[in-house]
Amino acid sequence: MKKLVLLVTLVVLGMGVPVAVAAAEVSANDVSVAILKDWASEKYGCKIDKDGDLCVKQGDTSMYVQILPKVKLIHLCCFFEPYNKRSINEMIQFANKFNDNKRFVRVSIDPEDGSTTCDYYLPYIGGVNSENFLDAIDWLFVMQDAFEKFVIAGGEED
Repeated sequence: MKKLVLLVTLVVLGMGVPVAVAAAEVSANDVSVAILKDWASEKYGCKIDKDGDLCVKQGDTSMYVQILPKVKLIHLCCFFEPYNKRSINEMIQFANKFNDNKRFVRVSIDPEDGSTTCDYYLPYIGGVNSENFLDAIDWLFVMQDAFEKFVIAGGEED
């Protein structure tokens, strides 16, 4: 009888303990644009474009997500129009300075039209989970915004 009471007590106490919900996870061989879209759709506007890439929207900013299966990388990339208050040469200098001070993100300026690309490669050799993928999206949107503010501030950090 004591064992039964102890078992019931443990079960009842266990019900009151919060349980962390594990992030959805897929193996490297199962990573697909459809799965990434499902994960991102809960937080962002998403669609798969005509090229088969995932387009993720946050406000006026779009991010494109492409899977590179041969090298097990997910490429996340934001493009934005030239900032007309700066010359292309200034923008290239700002990008170089920003890249020197940031890790894991690359900002590049098209020398022809001054448009900006901000991108990041997320490795998935051992697979990927939804939390890591969504964190990468959030982070790249933050970095893209940080670069815009960096340029507006004339290359000065906050």
